[in-house]
Order: sequence, then structure tokens, then C-alpha cells
Amino acid sequence: MKRQKKMENEWSKLLCKVSRDSGQDNAISFDTIGILDFSRTPRELMHFILEHYYHVEQQLTSLRDLIIQDEELTEKEWANLFRNMEHTLDRVDLVGTKLSSSQFITHPHLFSSLFQHVQSLNLSHNQLDGSWGSPDEAKTEQKEDPLNERIESSLNELYLSHNPLGKLPPCLSCHGSFSFPHLVILDISYCNLTTLSFTKVESLFPNVEEINLSGNPSLQDIHGLDRFPSLCSLIATNNQWTDLPSYINKDILSHLVNLELQNNAIEELNISSPMSNLTLLDVSQCPLIHIPNIHEATHLTYLMANQTKLTDIPLDILSIYPNLIQIEVEDTPIIPNELSDSLFTTRSTLFGDHKLIIKGLSS
Repeated sequence: MKRQKKMENEWSKLLCKVSRDSGQDNAISFDTIGILDFSRTPRELMHFILEHYYHVEQQLTSLRDLIIQDEELTEKEWANLFRNMEHTLDRVDLVGTKLSSSQFITHPHLFSSLFQHVQSLNLSHNQLDGSWGSPDEAKTEQKEDPLNERIESSLNELYLSHNPLGKLPPCLSCHGSFSFPHLVILDISYCNLTTLSFTKVESLFPNVEEINLSGNPSLQDIHGLDRFPSLCSLIATNNQWTDLPSYINKDILSHLVNLELQNNAIEELNISSPMSNLTLLDVSQCPLIHIPNIHEATHLTYLMANQTKLTDIPLDILSIYPNLIQIEVEDTPIIPNELSDSLFTTRSTLFGDHKLIIKGLSS
């Protein structure tokens, strides 16, 4: 009893601190709290609050952000979490909480709450495999739709990095119960992926703009990547690629605005497919020996080639990339005094008159 009273006092002090952090002079009530960040809370107090969460959660009507990091939660805490709160939360960060697929099965409200109502969801550095998010889990707390229509998710950002997925979870495939009309960012980096199959992409993911596939060196094939109608940013670093794989075809390349290929095994990058929308290319930390040759990349503005094996910058680079504004070549063998003055002359670009900026050259 004394312990509980002590914890309740600490909880009150925490509320006062939250109010001060939010710019309010006096202690505030539960219904004015917008952010709960347990990453800065003493461990014992955090577990006390989560175990008694259901006593106060209905009063947390203004709570928008919930952050719990690097703490393993108990079954009771998982059971209490998000009860009757799913309609208020916009951002949930559960990084490093040892969340596993079994929690979604044991506590199905977790899955439905997180995927249906939250807008930004970070589940990185957990223990999720590729078996979670089945239709049965999603519908446990949903009435069966007579038309068998999908549940519309509110997610616009989903981060699953550093989970041992192995494959795409059912909820992100045509076998799931959700559609993701608002999803813009999908991070499935460092997930031990070998193959991916995106089907019915046009209806499931109509607005995804960025996909992060980094840290999946065993990824051999992706089916349907070219059917993301809004994809403009592809991040594929640290994949041991020696060239662009064939599944990144011309239909994908033609839409890309941002392409990040850092820390791969690429020595030469020649892309014959037009990339007329590309504005940023990053090939840093690749053993690149020549400036990439990309067909019709006339809008390329920024080229990052730090820590490569480049020895020079070709004199005709501005005729290949007429709107190039900046190149980064830190830690390369390029000798500054061997570069022609013609590279630094002012010329007209889509963005006005500019001189080419070359960053990272040692004197």
C-alpha cells in the first residue's frame, strides 16, 4: 500500500513535469496531456504506470504521442496498453520493447489499435517475425463486414526495421484485412528478407512514396515493386549489391526522385533507363571508380560519392547532368588541382544561375 501511494505521488510529479515541459505553469489534469515519453521515466515508475494504466487511460483524452523504448513489458502491461485509447493516439514508438508476434496473437486489441488508428508507428528493434498480422487477428475486435471490405488503416509511417521478419507479414499483403491508403513511408530495413511479393499494390498502397530495403543482402527478388504508383524514394543501402538488381526495372526508375545506394559493392553504375525525375543520388561508401552514368537524369541536383574510389570528375559532367548543383567527394583519391576551372564556372540551371559546388576536396 505504501509502495502504491509512493508511486502515485511520483506519477503526480511526472504529470507536473509534463505540464512544465509543455509550457504550462501549473500542474495539469490527465485530459490535457499530449505526450507520454517513458524513455525518460525511471523504470520502476514506468512499470507501475503501465500496470495501472487502465485506471487513467479514459481520462487521457488529449494524449497523442506515446513513447516506450528499450524496456521489456509484462503480459499485464501489454494487456492494458491502448485499451479504449486507440482513437486519440497519433504516434506510437515501441522501439526495443521485445514485442513479438505472440503478443499480437495473445492481445489482439494491440494489433487492431495500432494498425487501424495510429498514424506514425515505430516497431523497430523488436522480435517480430513474418507470421503476425493475420486476418483473424485484425478482425477479432471488428465486426465482420458483410461485403468483406478491408479495414482502412490510418498509418502514414510504418517502421519495422531490425525485426527478424524473413518475409512480408500477412497484414501487408493481399491476404491481410487492412488497406493502407494513407501510408507514405514503409521501412523494412534489416529484416532478414529473402523475397518480397507486393500484390494488389494499387489498392493496398496507393500513396507510398518511400521504401527502405537497406540491410537485406539475401533479398533476391521483389514482385510488384514496380506497381507502387507513388514511389519516388528508394533506400537500399548495405545490401552487398554489385549493380542494380533486375527487379528495380525501368518502371520504378522512371519515377524515382531519390535513390540511396550507400555501402554496396558497386564499382560502376550505368543505368540505361531514363531517370528524368531523379534529383538526388547517393553512392557513398561504394568502391565506385567512375561517376555514375545515368540516362536522361537531367534533373539530378545532388550527387553524393563520399568514400569512393573516384579519381576525377569528368569535364563533361555538366553536359550529362546540366542541373547538377553539388557533388560530395569526401575521402576520395581526387586531387583538387587536377580539376579543370571549367567545372566551377557559373551556368544556368532550372534553379537559377549556379556554380558547381564540390564538397570534401582536400587542399
